[in-house]
Amino acid sequence: MPPRARRNPSAHEVRLAARATVAALEYYGLTCCLFGSAACSLWGMSHRTPNDVDMIVYTDIEREELKEMILAVDRRFYLVPSRKPGATYQVMHFALTGAGGRRCKVDILTPGVLDIPDMPSTRIHYSRRFPGLPILPFVVLILLKLKGWTDHRDSDEPHYRAKRPADEDDINELLELIPDTEEDEDGSLLDVEWPDWIPDRFVEDSAARISEYVEVFPETMSAWRQIGFQD
Repeated sequence: MPPRARRNPSAHEVRLAARATVAALEYYGLTCCLFGSAACSLWGMSHRTPNDVDMIVYTDIEREELKEMILAVDRRFYLVPSRKPGATYQVMHFALTGAGGRRCKVDILTPGVLDIPDMPSTRIHYSRRFPGLPILPFVVLILLKLKGWTDHRDSDEPHYRAKRPADEDDINELLELIPDTEEDEDGSLLDVEWPDWIPDRFVEDSAARISEYVEVFPETMSAWRQIGFQD
């Protein structure tokens, strides 16, 4: 097993790992898109550099099988046992160049996991600045980030609760991207429409979370309204 990484991957290396993941999944004809901090970065978040890849794959194939499929077509990926007590799954990494066994963690998710809604493939966004990287639509991304905020806030585990400030920084910067020009850093229109394909339950839950968030950050209300929230 490669030795433990000495430092986090750069933004360029995260994108390299993401492109390799996309290519491996496309080999099997599978549709996917980036989620999490890597997707936030591609939408314009700049206050922190993502250090891993979260990829949603739109399929019924089990996540562990998807990992094995990726390994079969690209030898730069490898698996290590999870360090979480009692976990039976393995964690996938992408090997980076250079000394010290540097790597980038790659998480594979599917609709339903973490309440990720299923989505028409036509709604996936593609960045013009970083070709080849499919991204979760802006509104869905920020609503799922908001779910992470409430999940971490309400967790019994201290290491999850400690993630709340980072969640808030991410959400607040994403909300600041919405406004005046409604353009992303590519110069294309920022998709701030509330998608009509989101399940009603997800909409209702999101509205409740937004209300809770606005109680903490009342100055964000106008931005939430711009993406369709009605208080």
